[in-house]
Amino acid sequence: MRTILRRCSKCHTVKKLKFFPIKVIGTGRTGYCLKCQKAARSRYFKKYKKSLDRVYGRNAVKYLRDSAKLRKIKFSLNHNMLKKWWESTPDVCYYCGFDIHKYRRLRNKILAHTANNRGINKFKNILMLDSVDRMTIDRKSSNCGYKIENIVKCCWICNCVKGTFLSSADMKKVAPGIMKRLISRLGGIY
Repeated sequence: MRTILRRCSKCHTVKKLKFFPIKVIGTGRTGYCLKCQKAARSRYFKKYKKSLDRVYGRNAVKYLRDSAKLRKIKFSLNHNMLKKWWESTPDVCYYCGFDIHKYRRLRNKILAHTANNRGINKFKNILMLDSVDRMTIDRKSSNCGYKIENIVKCCWICNCVKGTFLSSADMKKVAPGIMKRLISRLGGIY
């Protein structure tokens, strides 16, 4: 069996192919080895710790606008509006009331859960698809587009559960109960 080697385009060391992550978009492997990619990601997140750009990338508005366009949703925000809103809104889920730290503890506990519990595994599958460790933007009314009056910060779990099926008011009623039951099944999150 032949060993395939590749040179990292950042540190220029030659390593086995398995040390180069598979590309998220496209096919093949990345040009940076795992070590260099991790270092680059770490530098980026330190630089943009709490900013909108850190959360949604340098093209936050473009990303959200393109996503809305694909789903045929009206988008009437610009970068300055969204940035000001993001930075002035606390990192607390509008639906369940969890702050970012409590949400991360819950998320980590769910991802570390190994027992075969169907209720917990549903949430684990949601988190494994896109393990978001930050608050997300949700539209309160799925019938309205992206505008300041219609967006809220919420955790990824609530965003996925609400989807387009529940209204904002309904989700506010059921979210605390869902989280309480989830924490109970996990045996607490502290």
